[in-house]
Amino acid sequence: MAIVTGNRPVLWVMFDTIATSLVSIGSMLVIARLAGPSEFVTAALIVGAVMFANINVEVLFHDALIQNRDVTEIDFDHAISIVLTIALGIVALVAIVALLLFNGPYSRIGWLSITASFYLLFSGPNGVANARQRKKMEYRHVARASVIGRALGCATGIIVALEGHGTLGLILQNTAGAFAQSVILFSTTRWRPRLRFSLDGKLRHLLRYALPNALMNSLVSARIQAFSFLVASFSGLTTAGYINIAFRLTTTPQLILITALGNLCFPMIAAHQTSKYAQAQAFQLTTKIISATTLPLFVGLALISKDLVPLVLGRAWLPAIPLVTILAIACAVYFSRMSSSLLLRATGTVRYSVWNAVFQLSLTIGGLLIFRPTDAFVAIYLWIFPLAIQVPITLLIMRRLAGIGIFDQLKGLIPSMCATGCMGAAILLIKLGTLAWSPLSRLCLSLAVGGAVFVLVILKLDRQLRDFAFRKNTLVEPSAQETVDVVEM
Repeated sequence: MAIVTGNRPVLWVMFDTIATSLVSIGSMLVIARLAGPSEFVTAALIVGAVMFANINVEVLFHDALIQNRDVTEIDFDHAISIVLTIALGIVALVAIVALLLFNGPYSRIGWLSITASFYLLFSGPNGVANARQRKKMEYRHVARASVIGRALGCATGIIVALEGHGTLGLILQNTAGAFAQSVILFSTTRWRPRLRFSLDGKLRHLLRYALPNALMNSLVSARIQAFSFLVASFSGLTTAGYINIAFRLTTTPQLILITALGNLCFPMIAAHQTSKYAQAQAFQLTTKIISATTLPLFVGLALISKDLVPLVLGRAWLPAIPLVTILAIACAVYFSRMSSSLLLRATGTVRYSVWNAVFQLSLTIGGLLIFRPTDAFVAIYLWIFPLAIQVPITLLIMRRLAGIGIFDQLKGLIPSMCATGCMGAAILLIKLGTLAWSPLSRLCLSLAVGGAVFVLVILKLDRQLRDFAFRKNTLVEPSAQETVDVVEM
């Protein structure tokens, strides 16, 4: 039961993830340095609001089209027609509000919001087209369009920021990037969808999955936006700027990896819904893939943040260093439970993800309203506190619903944890032995040695990941008795 196709999906997803992460973070750091904390957080709030609306545009049908095994080309046409209609409605609404604010103190924010909202006109079709390719495990066109589009968008943003318009630069990099990605994606795939508007039985079935999933994503996004707004209200724009840049250095790559790893692993698990045996194997493999990708990245970021932040942002951003360290560790913990979420969603069980999002939103925002923190550390701890409760609860839910024992859920993490521990020890030894070196030299050596140690150890410890990287079959067919057991379940 092979899960790797002939077009090297792992390599394309890795290329997409690494390239877009480097380009996006690099562009963000350049523009943040040019714009300063208060302009940066203004743009972040506007872009965040658009990304919140994007949940009901680009993200709306994406997972539903992949999860459902019976969709046709007509269903993709219906989906793209609906998301385009929603996008046009949102842009029109933003334009009306901007016109009402034309002569007021918020007129600049209104016009910037219109520019930002144009992103939706391209992200919606991109989401449906990406789902169409990923359902077939064909990632080549998706990766190319994503990387080239992101690079062009970020270049546009940097050019605008260099002209003295930092806020506009941060906004334009998203809109221009989505436009370029759309042109490249539809050109290379040669898919020409037709506009169809009909709520037939299949589309209603897709909506029964898509709407709860969109609700869950909306709650997650609402938590991020409400957190940013309340922190800015209680702490001021400067402190909010430090927190926001810490989020950008940690949760931006986190969100990119969530999307990329979900795009790779979600179809993998969804393709094995009919066999609990194969599904359990797919779960183990996705746990290993996710942990091997994310643990070294975020633990490494926590270890090198003291050298990285002043080097790329300047000494004005030094207060953000401990915030980056804390959030990086929290991101590593988050990814330890991501494969569980993917399995539940792949089997159509979205309600637990919805309740999880409600819990996170209630606990974090409730804590902010009660404590009204002016200290950045208190705000960050309120952000990560729900994670400490969710991890053990997730283990119990998976044991109950998927029949996967707690040890079986955790054992996929062991190789990556061991390799990350070796990597961390190597980085700490380098830092102790190079105290007199320049931060850049110490950072480069830490990245080179730490990365090499992790790769060597993980490939030595885990044969399944080694086989997967070289496109060998990593899932085996169940025995006859196991097949009978699955049928009886």
